[in-house]
Amino acid sequence: PREVVARVVAVLRRYRPDPAARANSGLHIDEPAARATWNGRGLDLTPVEYRLLRTLLAAPGRIWARDELLDRLYLDHRVVVDRTVDSHVRNLRRKLADAGMEGEPIRSVYGMGYSYEP
Repeated sequence: PREVVARVVAVLRRYRPDPAARANSGLHIDEPAARATWNGRGLDLTPVEYRLLRTLLAAPGRIWARDELLDRLYLDHRVVVDRTVDSHVRNLRRKLADAGMEGEPIRSVYGMGYSYEP
């Protein structure tokens, strides 16, 4: 099972969706530089917050369960409580609001997880 997990993680790491699909009228992900900007203003994100934003933007409208997000946020498979995702989402929302983004693009879906709604 560990080898299967390692292979899946390696494939997911190589997966590169279309950059145009990750842009949302001002919100851009610069994959090679591992940076995110809102209307040209850089967002000061931690590596985990960056991976969270990248994951949510990769599939707008999709509801991500906390466990799915944890698998994508912590690549070293450390054991953390699933509510850790809530803290990262709260921090990401605050940083997006501080950068001037209006509204709540990251939607909480009761009993299911989180979704990015452009």
